Amino acid sequence: WSVGVHAQTAIEAVTGSIRGGSEVVRIDLSKELTAVPTGFAIQTPARIALDFPGVTSAMGRSTVDLNQGNLKSVSVVQAGERTRVVLNLKNSQHL
Repeated sequence: WSVGVHAQTAIEAVTGSIRGGSEVVRIDLSKELTAVPTGFAIQTPARIALDFPGVTSAMGRSTVDLNQGNLKSVSVVQAGERTRVVLNLKNSQHL
């Protein structure tokens, strides 16, 4: 007996690094995305938000402190059928 459950894509980890002078944010997923994320930026407070439709969060926590370059932290919040990843920046000069 098996239940035909469609396993959703899940965000498993968010990490940050600096490569060649550029800030890189890596979002690890359990499988490939089925839809392209949408996003927007705001200047006050300085943030970049990415919405992942049909994606859940499997991180077990909602905030990751990175404190490198212009990136302070990353917030991952699941709401209904989507998960929003918010990059919290130190300033808006690069938006």
